[in-house]
Amino acid sequence: MGVKGLTTFVNQHQQFFENYQLHSTELVIDGYGLLSQLYFNRTMDPGNHGGEFQKFYTHCAHFCQNLQNCGIRPYVVFDGAYDMDGKKCETMKERLQGKIGNVRSINHGKHAFIMPTMANEVFKKVLRDFQVPFGFCDFEADRDIAVLANALQCPVLGQDSDFFIMDIYNGYIPFDRLEWTHPSSFSPKPKRGYSSQPEKKQNFIRCQRYKLRKFCSYFQVESCLMLSLPLFVGMITCNLYP
Repeated sequence: MGVKGLTTFVNQHQQFFENYQLHSTELVIDGYGLLSQLYFNRTMDPGNHGGEFQKFYTHCAHFCQNLQNCGIRPYVVFDGAYDMDGKKCETMKERLQGKIGNVRSINHGKHAFIMPTMANEVFKKVLRDFQVPFGFCDFEADRDIAVLANALQCPVLGQDSDFFIMDIYNGYIPFDRLEWTHPSSFSPKPKRGYSSQPEKKQNFIRCQRYKLRKFCSYFQVESCLMLSLPLFVGMITCNLYP
């Protein structure tokens, strides 16, 4: 669901992040977060004229291919149904009202962003074509994504402020801090006792990785106090961004 104001606060503190070369690793990805970022962060029609699904397929395929070229093995996890506690009902009502407003804007010839229904199917087809494992949780996926990433000892890729307060051992990479369109490469140093011939270059994706311990160090709190951390963060953001 996200924590109001937390992304703004974190982005104002660069010390919470570290430069990171992403390669030769598993990567757990928030499925719907990735779908949204790939669809809307592109130089093509925003969805007003049918979705341009072939271009969207090519865009998603480019993303998956670049991951493969860098030896990154993604696991994509999608949200399932809404939690039965009903806490998200008001949020969903607001989102649906926003979508209705966007449709009205388009009907009046204005510019608005709409996620076409078939974009989801196109995205899943790309995952199948690239043999990327993906699955759906029973309910909201954030906690399961963090658990899977810790089990695989790898980072999480997403665009949800909830990940800022989760103890993900190998860090969280916000999608907008991942330079996936232009991978780089380096030549590994030859190991002692082996041939001096240069090894094959290693491709990698530049990114910035968030670590919870850096956030906790800033406030001088223990990251192990996970039960009270969401309350602590809520108090901070409510005071800064009422």
